[in-house]
Order: sequence, then structure tokens, then C-alpha cells
Amino acid sequence: MTLESIKYITSGLSLAAFLAAVVSAVVRRFLAREADVIRAIASTTRDSATREHLTGLVLERFAIDTRGMSSMHRMELALKQLEERRRRLTLFFIFAAFASVCAAAIALVAVLK
Repeated sequence: MTLESIKYITSGLSLAAFLAAVVSAVVRRFLAREADVIRAIASTTRDSATREHLTGLVLERFAIDTRGMSSMHRMELALKQLEERRRRLTLFFIFAAFASVCAAAIALVAVLK
């Protein structure tokens, strides 16, 4: 998507759609970058423990020392982390949908006046 597409924005509704597309493109690039980093870690690191540690840092941005935990407790912790990540993403998408509806309402009012 280039900046040349801005000239096609002729109404508030098309502005809202354009902003939604920009946000979507940014999120996709961010997720693609994370995937590229994980692939690079997998291809360059031979030690599986180091690879697992680095991948965990990329995904969650913090490290938890689980050496003293049982495998069942580690699994529970991983499931809790996944659930929290799902919850954060759900809240983000709810917020994005709310913001889009607000932008569409503003655009509709602007078009009708």
C-alpha cells in the first residue's frame, strides 16, 4: 500500500476504510516480523534449549525460569500464558471494532451534513 492511494479518499467513509486498512497492514507486518525472527532463530541456533528460550522471549517478551517446576506445572503456565495472550488480542480487536464503528459514525454524520 502506497501513499498514492490517499488521493482516492473522497469521503469520511472511505477515510475510515483507509485507516482500517492501514492498521491492518501494520499489524500484519508486525506479526510477519515476529515470524521471521522465530524462523531465523530456528535456522541459526543449534542448541534446542537456547532456541526454545529465544523463541519464548520473542513471543512473550519476558522470561520465566521454569527449571524447578514439574512438567505439569510448566504446561499449566504455558496454557495460562496462551489464554492471557488470547484475551489481550480479543480486547484489542474489540477496541479496534469499536473505534471503527465510531469512525464510521463520524464519517456518516459528515457525509449527511
